[in-house]
Amino acid sequence: MNLGASVVVIRARTMSEVLDLTFRLLMSFFGDYARLAAVVLLPCVALCEAFHEGLDVSWPWVWPMAFLLAVFLEGPFTVLTSRLLFGERLGVRGALGLYWSRFGTHLGASLLTLFFQALGACVVIGPLFIGPRCLFVDEAVLLENATPRVAHERSRRLTMESATSGLGIMFTILVVRAASIGFFEILGDGLVSELLQLGHPFGTLQHDHGSLYALIGLFAATPVVAVMRFLQYIDIRTRADGWDIQVRFMDLVAKDALVAR
Repeated sequence: MNLGASVVVIRARTMSEVLDLTFRLLMSFFGDYARLAAVVLLPCVALCEAFHEGLDVSWPWVWPMAFLLAVFLEGPFTVLTSRLLFGERLGVRGALGLYWSRFGTHLGASLLTLFFQALGACVVIGPLFIGPRCLFVDEAVLLENATPRVAHERSRRLTMESATSGLGIMFTILVVRAASIGFFEILGDGLVSELLQLGHPFGTLQHDHGSLYALIGLFAATPVVAVMRFLQYIDIRTRADGWDIQVRFMDLVAKDALVAR
């Protein structure tokens, strides 16, 4: 990572600052994220809706598949964010190309995470211990070229070094996903049933336990969560590796070079 090319100031941040910066970055590079979402996420929304409508699969079966897809597909957005944040404009094709080179390893790490989560679910409070340890597996695999086993160990260490508790980060991610589902459910159902007076052709979350609008909300949260988690990863690396100090020294060297001229 070229720290000197960062489009944001490299410094330690609180969780509220990370959230604020997340939405600022998404708005600043909205076109890049929208194009990647159209290529990666829209087919998954269509697939899940096809399972429900075309194959008559009930929503309690569709939601687990949709959630796993939404979490797994944070990977391409992590790659895109890591390049955009440090001044490199790749485009959708470039980001997907870099992601594809690590796809097999990312898939293996994700399956290992799922295995650990399944083991943790055998105990009532197990997910509260396993979940935080797996927060930064994507970053370790996609940005540090770690193997699945090493990525999980790296994620565990990063979580321990975090100024914000792993549980706090995990809870924030869940809140963001739930808020996105609720927002799109209210917006979509309001437009179709109230404004257009078409009833409820795509179901409702309240009565049918799922709807197309809620499904869109779940996937719409994917880039938000990916950016937020990546910024939290940057925050931890900044505190642990002194990136902010490195950047200040780089600025001083650059200023000295200008004075010398």
